[in-house]
Amino acid sequence: MRFDQSTLREFSLDILERLGTPTETARLVTDSLVRADLRGYGTHGIGIIPLYAGMIDDGAIDPTATPKVERGDGATAWVDGRTGFGHVAARESTAEGIAIADEYGVAVVGFRDSSHIGPVGEFAERAAESGTVFLAFTNTAGGADVR
Repeated sequence: MRFDQSTLREFSLDILERLGTPTETARLVTDSLVRADLRGYGTHGIGIIPLYAGMIDDGAIDPTATPKVERGDGATAWVDGRTGFGHVAARESTAEGIAIADEYGVAVVGFRDSSHIGPVGEFAERAAESGTVFLAFTNTAGGADVR
């Protein structure tokens, strides 16, 4: 079955907001989920919302969390996701990395304590659009129950 992307967006926003996610965060997560679906990554699209709902119920995701960015010395920074949606922490990390790379020519940004970020390629594309080379290293530990 196929759906228009505006229908997917409305559906995702509605569910995320009903799960306690503030509108702006729900919009950012929805953008990532629908983008994944449009690019053919259905495993990382809106079909993953039930997993996120379970993680919210279990306390593994705080849907109201806002990442905190901290600059290190020189070309470094880190982002504390505060157990929020990984999509938001990854966006913040990417934006910070681009800003630092613009200033120093290189950047190293780490982030922690966030959930699933979706397809990493979304953030590589954001960096590439700014003329920045992007390398990412991730793990799958966290609150997701993938059994």
